[in-house]
Amino acid sequence: MEESELEKPEFEKPEFSESMLRNLKQELALLDKNQRLAIHYRFWEEMSIEEIAEMLKLSWEEAYELIGNTINHLRKNLSGNLEEILKQTVA
Repeated sequence: MEESELEKPEFEKPEFSESMLRNLKQELALLDKNQRLAIHYRFWEEMSIEEIAEMLKLSWEEAYELIGNTINHLRKNLSGNLEEILKQTVA
């Protein structure tokens, strides 16, 4: 069976408070350019690590580390499920 024939499961997206989204936007604004781009590419553009590495002219390992360190930084400064917030906060 081809991937296009498979149905994607539908999940109910949780609601987030305006203050939580505002805090995320503030934290994103504090990141450096490569950190912001990496997060944007990963969560908004749904790019692979390989694609992000190519876009930012980094090795795969450097891109992986950049994304991981940035997510850990945001997790440390924010409460809640960061990945779900990022996927919903298309600005």
